[in-house]
Amino acid sequence: MSSGPGKLLLVLASLTVVAVLAIALWVVGSPAAQRDARLDQRRTEDLQRVERAVVAHWEANGSLPADLAALARVPGQSLPLNDPAGGPAYSYEPTGSRTFRLCASFVTDTADDPRTRRGANEDWLHAVGPKCFDRQIRDSQD
Repeated sequence: MSSGPGKLLLVLASLTVVAVLAIALWVVGSPAAQRDARLDQRRTEDLQRVERAVVAHWEANGSLPADLAALARVPGQSLPLNDPAGGPAYSYEPTGSRTFRLCASFVTDTADDPRTRRGANEDWLHAVGPKCFDRQIRDSQD
C-alpha cells in the first residue's frame, strides 16, 4: 500500500466530509429536532388561528366565547383543538370581559434558541413544556 500524496488527499477529503456533516447537523439540527420544531411551529400557528377566531367572535357578538367547543361549533369554522402530535388538547379560558388565555404544550424552547428565534413573533416565544399566552381584545383604533 502506498503512503504517498494520494493517501493523504483521501484522508483529508474524508475528514472534510465528516466535518461538513457535523457542522450541518449542528446548524440545522437533527431530523428529530427539526420535526419537533415544525410541530411547535404548527402549535403556535394553531393558537394564532384560535386567537383570530376569538377576536372575530368578540367583534360579532360583543363577548368572548365560553369555551373552544362553542367556538368550534360556529358554522364554517374549522379550528384546530388538538395537539398535532397527540399531546394535550389546546386550552382556552376567558380571564376577563376582554381577556383570555390560550395554552399548549411545547417540546422546543424558542425563547433561548437563536435558530428558532430568528423571525419569530416575540408574543409567541415559549420554553419546553406547558405554556399559556394571555391575550386581550383591543379596540379597533389600537
